[in-house]
Amino acid sequence: MKIVHVYDEHYRVSPEKGSVAKVIYNLATTQSQLGHDVTVIERKWSGLPKNEQREGVKFKRFSLSIGSDTEGEEIPYNQIKSAIGVSKLVVDRFELALKLRSHFGRTDYDVIHFHVPFTANILVHICPQLRDKIVYTAHVGEEDVRFGLSKQGLISRALAMFSPDLHLMRRTAASSVLNKRLAAQLPLEQIETIPNGVDISEYSPENSDLVDLNDRFGIESPFALFVGTLTPRKGPDVLLDAVSILDQKYNVNQFSIVIAGNPNIEEDFSAQLKEQAEAQDVTVHFPGFIELEELKALYANCELFALPSHEEGWGMVITEAMSSESPIIATNVSGIPEQVVDGENGFLIEPDNSEQLAEKLQVLIDDPDLREEMGSVSRSFAVEKFSWESVSEKYLSMYKSTSQ
Repeated sequence: MKIVHVYDEHYRVSPEKGSVAKVIYNLATTQSQLGHDVTVIERKWSGLPKNEQREGVKFKRFSLSIGSDTEGEEIPYNQIKSAIGVSKLVVDRFELALKLRSHFGRTDYDVIHFHVPFTANILVHICPQLRDKIVYTAHVGEEDVRFGLSKQGLISRALAMFSPDLHLMRRTAASSVLNKRLAAQLPLEQIETIPNGVDISEYSPENSDLVDLNDRFGIESPFALFVGTLTPRKGPDVLLDAVSILDQKYNVNQFSIVIAGNPNIEEDFSAQLKEQAEAQDVTVHFPGFIELEELKALYANCELFALPSHEEGWGMVITEAMSSESPIIATNVSGIPEQVVDGENGFLIEPDNSEQLAEKLQVLIDDPDLREEMGSVSRSFAVEKFSWESVSEKYLSMYKSTSQ
C-alpha cells in the first residue's frame, strides 16, 4: 500500500518532538517495517533537506512563503488568539494546500492521511476528487472545546456551530479519534477509535542509567514525575496544590517532584507555577523542555507518574510512563480510563481534586511494594495493548475499508 502522512503543525515529524509529530513518525516507520511504501509531507523547516529518507520512510518538505520556517515559532494555539494570527495561519495553509494539489496530481497514493484539520479542510474543497483517499485522525486534547461539546465559552460556542474537525470528518473516506468517550459523543454515523501507541523497546525500565539526572538537573531519587506542556489544561497547578497538602498532612519520605515540559506556551502560567513551587517545603524541579534521552531516563527512574489533566484525548506521556514500568495517578477523563485501570496499574482521580490526588500520592509514597506491583502491570498493559505494531494494524485495517 502506498501511504502518505501529511502534517502541517509547528514541529517537524520526529521521535524527539511533540506528541502528534512523534505519533506520525512512529506510525510511518512501523508501517514501512510492515512492508508498505510510506511518505511524510511537512513544511521545509530551516536546516532540513527538502527530501530525506529515515528508517525506510521518505520525507518530502515543501517551502512556504508566509509562515515561519523555525520550529515552534508559530504555534496555532497562540495564532488563533489574534485576527492577524488567524489570517496568517489561513494564508499559510492555503499555500500548502495548493502545493499538495499539485503534488497529488503528479504522484498517486492509495491513502492520504491527515493528522491536523487546517490544510485538509482546504484541500477537500479545492480538490474534491481526493476525498475518497483522505483519512483523518483527530489528535485532540481539548475535546469538549474543539468539537463544541461543552458550549461553554465563546470559542466552544463558535465551534458548536462550525467545528473544523467535524467539517473535515464529513468529507473524508474514513476518520478516527483516540478514545471511545469522544467517539460516542460525535454526531457521525461511522468513526473508528484507534489509540496512540508506544515504542515498548524505546521506553523501557532499562533506561535508568541512560542519563545522570543528578549531574544534568540536580534530581535525586526518589521522585514523582509530571511530563507535559505547562498549560492549565494539563493540571500541573493541581499537582502542586496536592504537594502542599502532602507537605501539611503527611510524610513525603524525602520525595521530590519533577515537573518537566515546555514553559514557553503560556509563560505567565509557568511563572505562577514556579512561584507556587517556591512556597513548598518539598523540592520541586523544573527541567523545562527535555530531550528524548533525558525523558526516557526520567520515566525509568521515577517512583510514580502523575498527570492531573482536565482534558486529555490520549495521554501519550501516560503510555510512555507505563511502558517504562511506572505506576500512574491520572484523572478520570477522556481516554485516560482506557490506559489506567483503577487499582491495577495506578489510580484514577476526579479532575481538579487536589485532596484526592494528595491521598493517592501518599498511598504510593508509603508502599514501595504496591509501586512495584502496579508498575509491572503498567508495563504489561503497554506491551499487550499499545505497541506500535498493533496500532499500525488498526490503521491499515481502516485504510483498507476505504477501498472496498
